[in-house]
Amino acid sequence: MPLSETAATAVTERFQARLATIANRASTVSLRAWEQLGAWDRVDIDRFAAATADAFNAAQAAAVNTSAGYYALLADRPVTVPAVTTTAVTEAPFTAYWHALAEGVDWAEALASGGTRAESIASDLIVGTSREVANLTAGTGVAGWRRVLTGSSCKFCSTVAGQRYRSNESATFGHDHCDCIVVPIYADADPGQVIN
Repeated sequence: MPLSETAATAVTERFQARLATIANRASTVSLRAWEQLGAWDRVDIDRFAAATADAFNAAQAAAVNTSAGYYALLADRPVTVPAVTTTAVTEAPFTAYWHALAEGVDWAEALASGGTRAESIASDLIVGTSREVANLTAGTGVAGWRRVLTGSSCKFCSTVAGQRYRSNESATFGHDHCDCIVVPIYADADPGQVIN
């Protein structure tokens, strides 16, 4: 039996909280790995990737399992998740660090800029994985997609979340550290304003 609107809201809130916990744990590991590198040259990208690989893989597996359960509840049927393709962009903290240095920012601030990006790539991996699972498991009968905010969503996301999107791809756009999830709309539920 499909979830009532009240039950779906409660399940969504628990799902978002669980994703946030997974993302926060992965972000903590990523930041620690970044700070402990000791050198941040191009050759150190592989060391950073190796230092975060186990944590990112475990976090991604947790995000897949949590997301599959959530989307199965919404769809009111079991779902099977094919392999996800979302990956962490492990060179991004280095790029942020080098860019800050090139702009004349002092070393400590540049390093912190890379650290912030190291945290966000972990968060982006988890949210991106969840969005991909949504697309892979939605099934038939999807009338559209919507973005669902968390309590800490930015003004941009708050503005665009009021729309109904024709595809998962059009609904999943985000920005660095965006924690919005996407939810399929089945039949005529939650029609919203349709945009491309």
